[in-house]
Amino acid sequence: MRLSRAFAWALLCTTATTVTAPYATAPSDCGGHYTDDYGRIINYVGPKTECVWVIEYEPGEIPMVAIQDLSKLTCGKEYVEVLDGPPGSKSLARICRDLTTFYRSSSNIITIKYSREPSHPPSFFEIYYFIDVWAPK
Repeated sequence: MRLSRAFAWALLCTTATTVTAPYATAPSDCGGHYTDDYGRIINYVGPKTECVWVIEYEPGEIPMVAIQDLSKLTCGKEYVEVLDGPPGSKSLARICRDLTTFYRSSSNIITIKYSREPSHPPSFFEIYYFIDVWAPK
């Protein structure tokens, strides 16, 4: 489910000011399984052409993601896809151009997939993930 930008930014700013996230300072591995309450993934910049990051919380906890700076992606050559659950789940969006987008899973798992053509160099973007603190328990 895509959220209003104002609401999602307010949520991100409120949680970001009260806690210190375990932020990455260098590009992330090509994929991974994340279970921290919040964090940041910086896109992979190596030779692999498809990366999958799975964010999974305890049952009842709902993950949200804010994907920043997709304006540099080249449509037709690369994209970021958000899946509503584990790999193979329904796609919430396939994005190749956007400044910042927010997504909320309907379960305790959300998956981010990055794909690009082999001849195309990777573009820069960041993924912030966190628990939706207003989700009904």
